[in-house]
Amino acid sequence: MTIRDRGNIKWTSLMLPEHVKELRKYIHEEYYDIPEPNVDEQQMDNMNELILEAMEFHFPLRFTLY
Repeated sequence: MTIRDRGNIKWTSLMLPEHVKELRKYIHEEYYDIPEPNVDEQQMDNMNELILEAMEFHFPLRFTLY
């Protein structure tokens, strides 16, 4: 005997359009509205030195792109 589940369809009747709109707005603000950092020339030089050292000594680096 298998149970037929309707997935997300069963939850749509519980959500008002206003709630869906606010949830989408919240997710967008939380994850996508991160301001781009202002990097001056000295910080760029420091990052370049760090990258060069990591390449030379095989250190792992993690980058975040905007």
